[in-house]
Amino acid sequence: MKVTILGYYGVPNIGDEAILAGMLQKLRPAFPDASIKVSARDETYVRRMHDVETFPLDQMRSFVAVASKSDIILVGGGGLLFDTPFQVLPFWLGRIVAARSVGTPSVLYSVGVGPIEKRRSRRYLRLGLRYADAISVRDEYSAELLRKCGVKREVSILPDPALLLEPAAESRAKEILREEGVPEDGGLKIGVSLRYWQAFDESQQKRFASSIRNALEKTAAKSDVSFVMVPFQLPPALGDVGLMEEIAAGSACEDDIHFVRDSYTPAEVKALLGQMDLMLGMRLHSLIFSLSMGVPSIALSYASKVASTMESFGFGDYCLPLNAVTGDKIVSLTMKAIERKDYSERLLETCGRITKEVDGLHDRMLARLGDLAQSR
Repeated sequence: MKVTILGYYGVPNIGDEAILAGMLQKLRPAFPDASIKVSARDETYVRRMHDVETFPLDQMRSFVAVASKSDIILVGGGGLLFDTPFQVLPFWLGRIVAARSVGTPSVLYSVGVGPIEKRRSRRYLRLGLRYADAISVRDEYSAELLRKCGVKREVSILPDPALLLEPAAESRAKEILREEGVPEDGGLKIGVSLRYWQAFDESQQKRFASSIRNALEKTAAKSDVSFVMVPFQLPPALGDVGLMEEIAAGSACEDDIHFVRDSYTPAEVKALLGQMDLMLGMRLHSLIFSLSMGVPSIALSYASKVASTMESFGFGDYCLPLNAVTGDKIVSLTMKAIERKDYSERLLETCGRITKEVDGLHDRMLARLGDLAQSR
């Protein structure tokens, strides 16, 4: 069986690589003899990180050549279908149409949808998704958006495969923290994962950074803490790192702030976040990792996917929309989470239930993939 995975990999972004790692973790035991090829921007990075064959992400000719020899194409996962910029939609939908043209079935696998703001985008979705053999999205918001766009096909919910990713060993996580200079006796460990938000103008960006700095300083004044900055967007992109360095520089608690600088696998990052006592997360997968590891978490929500993730774990009241973020609000939620003794216990109970449900949904989807591949 020849499987092609078409997604936004090798950017590199730990969240996207976690999605791929979760998919591979399910695919390989289900289809042990399968050969797997993955689209990648940085092919060397993806081959090293995931031990797969790759092909260029941006070349349609390469995709068609690979698709024509494949038994099944998985499009996803992650947030692929949005229209700012507009050309994103034709990029992915065009490849679904191309797969049909060479007779290879394609499946949208745990894809995120939105925002969809243009009328022509809704039309593109209606037309393009006719050529997919099955459609699964990562959340109800995405499913509802497809319905609003006029997609009449059956759409199933298939939560993010990163939820199922097995973390690295605890001993490896502790080793990484030592190597990165995080003190073992530094009190509470609070993980921080932020992102540069392109919708902010310069003054909004400065105000946001000031609010985060203020929150860290006030938290450090109230408790014995070490802040562990974990960027998910890796070099050469510097958005995450640049923002967090700006916050740390000149802060009254700068000595308590430590950066994870090296490159690690998604499983290692998940294990590392499992060592935190609390997580302040803006990056979606920093929250998926921390919540699924039973770590109390506070979310800074820039999109519905962040809020819906917190709600799915039963902690929507620990989620702040970006336009409501202030230092005092973050400190209030931080103290509330630290003092709430049942947060972690409730999380672990919820994680067990969610993981079992998500695992079953992915197993059913894998069975369907096998049937579609055999029909090739």
